[in-house]
Amino acid sequence: MMIRRMERRRAVATGVIVGAAIASRPRPVVVATPVVAYPSTVVVSTVPPPTTQVIVKTEQPPTPAYPPQAPPPQPQPGYGWQQPPYPPQNYPPQNYPPQNYPPQSYPPQGYPPQSYPPQDYKAGPPHPEYQSTPYPPQQNYGPPPPQYATPYPPPPTYSSAPSAAVKAAESSEKKVKRKYFLLINEANCQLLEVQNGSARPGAKLVIDKKKHDKPPQQRWYCDESGVIRSGVNEYALESKDGGDKVCLMPYSGDARQQWILKDNRIINKLLASDCVALKKRLFLSDDADVIVTRYEGKAYQHWRVEFI
Repeated sequence: MMIRRMERRRAVATGVIVGAAIASRPRPVVVATPVVAYPSTVVVSTVPPPTTQVIVKTEQPPTPAYPPQAPPPQPQPGYGWQQPPYPPQNYPPQNYPPQNYPPQSYPPQGYPPQSYPPQDYKAGPPHPEYQSTPYPPQQNYGPPPPQYATPYPPPPTYSSAPSAAVKAAESSEKKVKRKYFLLINEANCQLLEVQNGSARPGAKLVIDKKKHDKPPQQRWYCDESGVIRSGVNEYALESKDGGDKVCLMPYSGDARQQWILKDNRIINKLLASDCVALKKRLFLSDDADVIVTRYEGKAYQHWRVEFI
């Protein structure tokens, strides 16, 4: 019994070894390729398991040239395989245009006829609907209507002198164009003004500090001739002799009223050596006298203009 059991075990062990050897042998691998429109070659190479390498070679169609070549010319119907050259060699003909073209006598000598209309032509009578009346008409018209019988009255005469309305408009225009300014003395920086703002003739001129409301007694302007005028009553500066005080008087065009601005001075238009200045030793005090003196280049003789 022991011997049979040992033989059975030996046979089973041998079968297992033989089966393992058979299973470990290399086997060919079959690869299924899809059906393509071009022929292909499949190469199968066997390697030891578990790796199998498959190489597939496919034949590709030839690549066409780019850009594609033009198709060969097709024969045209009626011309054969070769078209004639254009234009033809015998075109234009040698005798074209003819030498006698255009004719020298063109247009004909008898055209147009010189006698037109013909001498034997007679116009017929005009149609009654198209008969026109002579102009101007031969008949005489009657007298004009009564409303047109009287001639227009002559225009009124106009004088060259301007009217009162024109003068008023001119004066108002001059007032609009006035540019008021302040006169500041360079010695004490105080302003030239009319004493107490008086509007009567002969009012004296003094100096005072600048007021914030800029009253009319501190305002001055130049008229169209450049003469300095007051903003209170349009009076002009006047002084009789040198050293006298300056006052305001109605403007009359007198030589003693021709005070104008030149640089930083107030001088007389006719006597340029005289100027408006402050009295000596009093120019530092308020209400200093304003007089006429000969110009010496002093600070109390200089004035600064400040436009409002």
